[in-house]
Amino acid sequence: MLTYEYDRSRFTITELKHEHDVEIRVHCLQQEDSVHQAFHRMRKHFDGNDVITDVMLYVHHNEEYHWIVRHDFYTDFIINLFKHQLVTSVRWD
Repeated sequence: MLTYEYDRSRFTITELKHEHDVEIRVHCLQQEDSVHQAFHRMRKHFDGNDVITDVMLYVHHNEEYHWIVRHDFYTDFIINLFKHQLVTSVRWD
């Protein structure tokens, strides 16, 4: 199992696992352009492959980002959060 940690003073992350994917909601506790820019780069990264349904992003008005991530792309997604310094540590348990 992959676990991660993040700065809870910046945002909250909740996950809801389904049969084929994971819903990940990130709610920013304050407006942060750096988070928005990082998510834009992440979406561009996943849009660059040939798999249309790997990772999908919905942006909501209240500084909330709603990701739907297929199980087979979950690890890549978490590593991308780490790459963009949105999570502070990642480890296998």
